[in-house]
Amino acid sequence: MKSLNLTFSRSYGAPCFAVLAFLLSAAALPLTAASDVSVRAGIQPAQIQMGQAAQLTVEISGAGSAKVLLPTVQNLDFVYLGQQSSWQMVNGLTSQKVFYIFQVVPSAEGQYTIPSFVVEAGDQKPTTSALTLKVGQGQAASNAATSSSAPAVASTSTMATATAANPAAPATASPRVTTTTLNGSKPTLPPGESAILQLIAGKTEVYVGQLIPVTVKLYVRADRQAELGHTPMKLLNDAFTFAAPTKLEQTREVLDGVPCNVATWNATMTPVKTGEYQISVEQPLRVVERVKSRRPAGFEDSFFDSVFTQYHAVDKDLQSPAQTWKVLPLPGEGKPDNFTGAIGEFTLTVKAQPDKVKVGEPINVEMIVDGKGNFDRVNAPAMTSTDGLKTYTPTSKIELRDEFGIEGRKVFTEAVIPNRAVNLPPVVFSFFNPELKQYVTRTVELPRIAITDAPAAAVAAATPASAPASGQTAASVRTPKPEDDHSSESVLVPIKVELTPFVANFDPVFYNPVFVAAQGIPLLALVAGFMISARRRRLESDPDYARAHETNLAVRAELEKMNLAVTRNDAAAFFTAARRAVQHRLAERWRMKVDDITFDAVSGHSAELAESLRNLFLVADQIAYSGEAHTEVALVDWQKAIVALLSRLEKKA
Repeated sequence: MKSLNLTFSRSYGAPCFAVLAFLLSAAALPLTAASDVSVRAGIQPAQIQMGQAAQLTVEISGAGSAKVLLPTVQNLDFVYLGQQSSWQMVNGLTSQKVFYIFQVVPSAEGQYTIPSFVVEAGDQKPTTSALTLKVGQGQAASNAATSSSAPAVASTSTMATATAANPAAPATASPRVTTTTLNGSKPTLPPGESAILQLIAGKTEVYVGQLIPVTVKLYVRADRQAELGHTPMKLLNDAFTFAAPTKLEQTREVLDGVPCNVATWNATMTPVKTGEYQISVEQPLRVVERVKSRRPAGFEDSFFDSVFTQYHAVDKDLQSPAQTWKVLPLPGEGKPDNFTGAIGEFTLTVKAQPDKVKVGEPINVEMIVDGKGNFDRVNAPAMTSTDGLKTYTPTSKIELRDEFGIEGRKVFTEAVIPNRAVNLPPVVFSFFNPELKQYVTRTVELPRIAITDAPAAAVAAATPASAPASGQTAASVRTPKPEDDHSSESVLVPIKVELTPFVANFDPVFYNPVFVAAQGIPLLALVAGFMISARRRRLESDPDYARAHETNLAVRAELEKMNLAVTRNDAAAFFTAARRAVQHRLAERWRMKVDDITFDAVSGHSAELAESLRNLFLVADQIAYSGEAHTEVALVDWQKAIVALLSRLEKKA
């Protein structure tokens, strides 16, 4: 009789009525399990860089559940990611395996040895062999929690095997995990919740008009699939203006031992009314939730969790916990006359050039306001006096140094023309400092500029000749020449109005060889386009070319879907597109229909190719039929592998 081999994985489980029916029928059969419990552990990859994480997998055979007692290793953190279960029936005999998966996050480079550790399975306590992990230089270790493991499942050849025959074990300890605090308190995921939203601010007592930087964090369980809504984030209070954030940073953090994917936004708020208000932000979110269905008698074991689990996409308007904010008015006492609403902490620097001018010549004054605050309310500093000066409206430019838009500098440039020889007055700028709770005025002296009176001849030269004095004829008014002035002072030179000589060329333009050559360019382009079109029509009539062309278009479309899935971290969409791209390429190569390219068909054509595609077809089927999020899959690594495979298939074709 042909043996029956059925494998069911908890990680990929979905309500599958065929499997359920088989399990119900198989429940009546006598089940025989191995009496001994064996354990083996492996780490993949065995060599990583700082800023990356490895995956530790503990495989337990012969037991439905166990307790893994990981050791304590200096500079290594073990983060529990979840477990998977598999059940096999061969010729009426059953066996069960449980896989416990941990993320290993290093905090320093070096070569580490993870000593053997105990796994408690009932009254048996098998131990594993020691493992090694090498950590090289890389990016900052603070980003290590964001890394994912490689797409390949841990190879059995790299796993150390142990049995219950070796019960000795070193001192054990619970895994160490990193946690996050918000405003001095640790956030937690309430029971049954898959996502929370947090608003983080440095202070909740502010002044009206003050620019307040805030951070918004969205925590989603790593085993849940989530998608941001199309409506932007909003503030649930009209007493503040809110600059809705557009740029987000994605990381991974652990809350009370639960791995979470974290989206972080930086934004700003500005109060427009005084008083006390309840502040909260809202973010639309769609989350795929797991819902357990009612189980029949005899299936209470946790092994059947994945069979009796359904998945539903739930739309939520996620809100952060409300915070009480107090908005204070700006004090009226001590308010400077030149205060324009700038709130923060600023410095003032002033420059002026040139250092020597005559009356009527412009002076360029540059005023730089540097610091932190609401730069939209920072107006140009003013001179304490404009007596003897003609001023113009200044221009400005702003240079911000942080993503909140609160730190930077604003540069004002103003033209000043002296009407007589005077000293330039000081420049003043006033603002309100919320930390000191008082107004501050910066006064800066302008550098000394040597201003001299213009000579009479220069003034006369600048006088329009079209406006003679009463009783004078136009011929009696002349422009003085430099030699008429015997003083050592230079004079203003009048604008030159005479036309310079020019030479005209009356040769026709078509005598120019460049012009003649240019007329041939459109004709050459037309001929080239006709030849390319004719060649394309000839190739399209070729069945092989048409088939290859259609395949290339289809593969390119699937690659675009893969790129989009990587940016969204959508494992289901990625593997569906990847498998479809491979099917298109193989269908062209073997002259088959695309839907006929299955793993069995590949195995029949090429055993070597089937081995390369085994993981792709297996993971694609498991994700497609299970609905699991699979956020632990490193899509970027998978993408590189699939693109390389498609390139090889195209060359062989």
